[in-house]
Amino acid sequence: MHKPPNVALADENTAPARSKTGGRCRANWEPAFRHFLTVLERASSNGQISLDQVQRLAAAFLKAEGPVAELFSRSEISCRDAFIAADLERKRQDHFGRLIAQPFSDLFGNGAHGLERRQLPQFFTALKMILGDEMYADLRSRAKLIAETYRGEDGGIDWEHFHADRRSVQILDRVRLGVAKSFHRFDPRKDWFLLVMNQNPTTVSLGSNTFVAKTAQEREAHHFTERHMLRLFDALFAGCDPKALSPERKNALTQVGGNDAIDRIGQFRHNVRMALLRLGGNAA
Repeated sequence: MHKPPNVALADENTAPARSKTGGRCRANWEPAFRHFLTVLERASSNGQISLDQVQRLAAAFLKAEGPVAELFSRSEISCRDAFIAADLERKRQDHFGRLIAQPFSDLFGNGAHGLERRQLPQFFTALKMILGDEMYADLRSRAKLIAETYRGEDGGIDWEHFHADRRSVQILDRVRLGVAKSFHRFDPRKDWFLLVMNQNPTTVSLGSNTFVAKTAQEREAHHFTERHMLRLFDALFAGCDPKALSPERKNALTQVGGNDAIDRIGQFRHNVRMALLRLGGNAA
């Protein structure tokens, strides 16, 4: 005779999140195991039950319909969705793009003056022109190395800590400085930036030698206006107020941008704010 095991399990409604591989499926499995323990306890006599009876109950339990079958179905869907999400997370390679877009991510889909994610490729095309191929490639490589230090056992990256990392902030500041320097003559550079952002190729690449024509709807891309540009830059530079920068960030910017680096950033922020005011503020 066997006594049903006294296994301590997390509450099925408050199971803690797990970072290790299989954590989500383990959380789905716990309620089923809990139900089976209840079946054993009800079938036992004074806490005792034979191995043969356990095996018969297990076979019946696995074939059962009703709530148990529904639980298995929900678990399958949950695990499948989790695996798909984890696989997509592991395949994300543009750590630099995610870092740079994070400050203005709230603007996506934000009313009539919101940004669209399909405008990001043109933004990064313009950014690459501003920074130059060498610096752009270097910053991308650095962002990738930083992201890998925050990759968990499940293959996903802890993006919150990635964005908060001092080295990530320095990369973002380098990009801000590059943009500020590029817009030294604000109005001519503004016109150039809008021209790049509104370029709309009639084909899209599927590979090194494979291109397909865009549909008419795809060619009618959401027009990128001056207000879009100003709101994007206002958000991108919101975390780089010269008056609030730490001595460490100021020193880092001065080392790579010269003694006038902080002034350039301040002047760019001022130009953006003044242009927004001329357009009637930054509200959508």
